[in-house]
Amino acid sequence: MPIWVSFFFDGTNNNLERDRGLNAHSNVAVLYRATRDAWEDGYFSFYAPGVGTRFEDIGEYGELPSGKSQGKGGDARINWALVQLLNAVHRRCHGGQRLVDPAELLSLITSSTLHAVGTTDNNLAGKRLAFAMLAKRLRASLTKEDGRPRLPRIAQIHLSVFGFSRGAAQARAFCFFLHHLLDRGHKLAGIPLRVEFLGLFDTVASVGVADAAGYIPFRGFGGWANGTLEIPTPLVRRTVHYVAAHEIRKAFPLSSIRDGEVYPPGCTEIVFPGAHSDVGGGYAPGDQGKAVGERQRLLSQVALVNMYMAAYKEGVPLMTLEELGQQGPAGQGAIEDLQIHPDTIARFKAYLAALRAPAGPLAQQVRGHMLRYWQWRESVRLRTPQARTGLPAAPGTGIATLGSYKAASAQDRIDLWESELDFCRQAVEPAKTSDAHQDFRIATRSPTTPAFEHMFDDLVHDSHASFYMTGPITAQDRLDKIRQAQRREAALRQSEARWEAHRQRQPNRQLPPLPQSMRLSPLERRILEHQKTHPGEYPLVTDADTEDLLDMDGLVNEVAVDAVAGDTRRESGGHVRYRAIYTSSRGVVDQAAHHVSRMARAAASALGVGSPAVPRGSAAPLVRLP
Repeated sequence: MPIWVSFFFDGTNNNLERDRGLNAHSNVAVLYRATRDAWEDGYFSFYAPGVGTRFEDIGEYGELPSGKSQGKGGDARINWALVQLLNAVHRRCHGGQRLVDPAELLSLITSSTLHAVGTTDNNLAGKRLAFAMLAKRLRASLTKEDGRPRLPRIAQIHLSVFGFSRGAAQARAFCFFLHHLLDRGHKLAGIPLRVEFLGLFDTVASVGVADAAGYIPFRGFGGWANGTLEIPTPLVRRTVHYVAAHEIRKAFPLSSIRDGEVYPPGCTEIVFPGAHSDVGGGYAPGDQGKAVGERQRLLSQVALVNMYMAAYKEGVPLMTLEELGQQGPAGQGAIEDLQIHPDTIARFKAYLAALRAPAGPLAQQVRGHMLRYWQWRESVRLRTPQARTGLPAAPGTGIATLGSYKAASAQDRIDLWESELDFCRQAVEPAKTSDAHQDFRIATRSPTTPAFEHMFDDLVHDSHASFYMTGPITAQDRLDKIRQAQRREAALRQSEARWEAHRQRQPNRQLPPLPQSMRLSPLERRILEHQKTHPGEYPLVTDADTEDLLDMDGLVNEVAVDAVAGDTRRESGGHVRYRAIYTSSRGVVDQAAHHVSRMARAAASALGVGSPAVPRGSAAPLVRLP
């Protein structure tokens, strides 16, 4: 009797329970809802919400800023999945009873043995110890006193694993750890195990110090991502990785499934047009004025349906539309989630036909897509009278002429406008000699075409515009900032009352004024004023609010943002750049440790003091890794 166990690791700040009401749940969440989950029949399906979001199973009872920024919580999610695999086998053989109950699970997955905390190491040794003890318990539960196996006997364990963004990195790390934790011959408690399908949407690690911090060379492969992203064949039989062609953020470098210059057996990597979440999902209909009113118009639906078909072909227990129709409201919701609007299909096909991208290495394919993006972006910029000088566009010109811009929310229009100003500044930098700038100048000598205009205006999102380095991101974040301002106001009023009482007791004494640090910032005053007419709603913010936003975030975030953002709410760098692509996660942290050690010794030498060498693999990073 075989069993199927499926795992779904959602992307950073993606959470099915929170996002579904806005129709903003990711492709991983849709696939989870479409997968069989019936332990009586040997089907198990487990969903891990994205890092930075609530996941009570692992003790995260609210949103976690360090999860969104540094990938904290990824290791606990991997540990949770490893334990749930053992639970699935036990449940199938013991009438649904778990090997590890929720209370023990919570204790285990956050224990120092399993958990890689405060280190650049992936803690494989600790996982080996903990997993071996649990696997021994499982084997004992599957064996009678006379040594014969209990019934029902499991002949084979089939796995399917899916992930998006940092969730894709977790999915790959999960397979890596499993490869090293299983017994010889890839057996679990004596049962053969194989990962039949690994489905990935645009893998981004960015664990610990991300790639955006250019002068700190850790490159986002700290902790659980250190050396764990290579595909362990033959344990993994088939891997499919969908890559975003138009992701430009420094903090979102791609981790290809290539190992150096070679694809492992059974691995396929396909480039799709769009930004990160145009491939993995997560945008709501209407975000930035795209796909207004209908989820099926989202560009991410194309990658979703392709992944569904690829996984179904490999035997993953996805339900057909007919089977989903028999599952009641939940099944009907999954059917709706899997639809693509005919207009989106037509624009996608027209784009590919006009692209004529040559087959070749991954970077070459991405380059072909980016050239067309720059071509379109420059044609939009030139619609403004000041375009040749790079001055800010006049209202109603440039990007403001786009239909999607006009359909966007007020905050989205601000973000898109300020992102356009970043692009305008880059577009007129003649001194830039990078490959991207040289290619940009060549590509923009020719006009764009209607196929590209429809793709980029109607479907592709501007990930640079909406990627805030400071300030609230989610609805919960915004509510937290409102409460923070209210607490600050209450504390200020108390201090003013004490100050006034003290002055009245000593009328002849000159008292110093309250410290400026206790005063409310202009943004805090605006937040509080906004509550009088729009309670619970966060006001519109612009780049002019950057300093106030940083002050509200606190010193730790201010130091981190200064390294990557400059004087705006977004990353420095903007649109004219190629995305970094990594083909290995091995050795990156050790190289970074060596680099930081060399920097420290050089600084110490300049100051005339000694500095001990930092051992390889145990560096003290400038910003502590989770």
